[in-house]
Amino acid sequence: MLLYGAGRAGIALARDAKNRADVEVVGFLDDNNQKVGTVIAETRVLGGGDLLERIATTHRVDQVVITMTSPPPDVVRKALTECRRISATLKVVPDLQALLLGHARIEQIHDVRIEDLLGRQSVDITRHEPMIRQMYSSRRIAVTGAGGSIGAELVRQLMRVRPRSVALLDKDENAVYDLQQELLALDGEVKIEPRIVDIRSEERLQAVFMEFNPQIVFHAAAHKHVPLMEENPCEAILNNVGGTEVLLRACRNHRVEQFVYISSDKAVNPVNIMGATKRIGEMMVRASARQGGLSAASVRFGNVLGSRGSVIPLFQQQIARGGPVTVTHPDVARYFMTIPEAVHLVLCAGALGRCGETFVLDMGVPRKIVDVAHELISLAGLEIGKGIEVTFTGLRPGEKLNEELVESTESVRTMQVEKLWMVEPQGSNHEISLEAVNQLIRSARQNDHLRILAQLQDLGIGFRAPDTARTVQVVGARAQAAAAASQVQAPLYFSASKALS
Repeated sequence: MLLYGAGRAGIALARDAKNRADVEVVGFLDDNNQKVGTVIAETRVLGGGDLLERIATTHRVDQVVITMTSPPPDVVRKALTECRRISATLKVVPDLQALLLGHARIEQIHDVRIEDLLGRQSVDITRHEPMIRQMYSSRRIAVTGAGGSIGAELVRQLMRVRPRSVALLDKDENAVYDLQQELLALDGEVKIEPRIVDIRSEERLQAVFMEFNPQIVFHAAAHKHVPLMEENPCEAILNNVGGTEVLLRACRNHRVEQFVYISSDKAVNPVNIMGATKRIGEMMVRASARQGGLSAASVRFGNVLGSRGSVIPLFQQQIARGGPVTVTHPDVARYFMTIPEAVHLVLCAGALGRCGETFVLDMGVPRKIVDVAHELISLAGLEIGKGIEVTFTGLRPGEKLNEELVESTESVRTMQVEKLWMVEPQGSNHEISLEAVNQLIRSARQNDHLRILAQLQDLGIGFRAPDTARTVQVVGARAQAAAAASQVQAPLYFSASKALS
């Protein structure tokens, strides 16, 4: 075994290997020239990474382990290519988040994953640990959508800073059960309270809040699949808008100290229903904070690797079946980051936001989806044209070629937290009236999807429904005329006493 990186993780792995009869470490590689030739943890540094192939061949190495906790993707890519040439396997140590939970061991190393080849540097999560602990330790915290990818990771990272208790709120009983079992295997110092609840059910949600009395709420529950929500706009409104309103009202009624809303880059100039509901959610959170006194923030980010229903698991399933790997368009590109990194920055934003601010995560450089598909095929040891193909299926309804993190009417301000920006909106298109929200909910309950499209178009958030433009234009004109007659002096969104009807 050859260890690439003579830092903390590499030293821990070298020491662990000393106690094993089945593992022999021949030496370190390290790109710091001052370390070359020295002995660290009884292991000699044989050279830099540029000598990987030569040193591995000389010492007949059958396995190389990258022991840098955040290796540059080009380093991983180059090492992977060289290892394949000499028939050696390449492994990596866990990310820093995992290493914080224990010492590096041989059992923890794993194969190179797509997140290791993303083309962006990860956040150094140790820098923000004191701020996160101060905010969340010994607090009662509720997480909606706790059974989902983001919600579950929120809970895992919160557990590490020892809150008093965590309520797992989700309507998916199987997901809650699985997460509960995972958490029960931990040390048990944090009280876990699973609650099967639909956030649209006001009576049920108010009862849960009365019982648990949360101090901090993370709102990760949402319908997120763009094509499905294009076909089911009423459900998207009822869940993503109506459910958020019910939850915000519960937070105000029970004097929640901090509310954090998980948004999406699809909320920027939304061309699909899901993105429009997320944009409305941001506006509702801002209004609740500014007019209702709720300390709150929204966090906007793009694709997270490995989340349920995302493109990476789909590609992996297609590769396992032998293809073809389906990409919608050769030029479609997306921002990517790992789930642990995204959640860490959400925790930071929750500690900073107070007045309904929207925070944007620096997602790095967008990657073409077809390039991601090629890298996954390569990781599987396959070649395009030799047993597997990539085919293009065309953009789906509501899909953009490129996503955006901010719009033209927004500016961003850097924060003390690396890779976290605060959006500073300008103009009235960042406000929403109570009546506009009520109208959307009523249309959804009446299953009037055409009127929903018209109402979304009339909100001035940039939404357009390209497939039904003429119909929406007619219906929208009627809705706008009716709104003008009834909302001459319409109140903004927040109302402490008026419930949605």
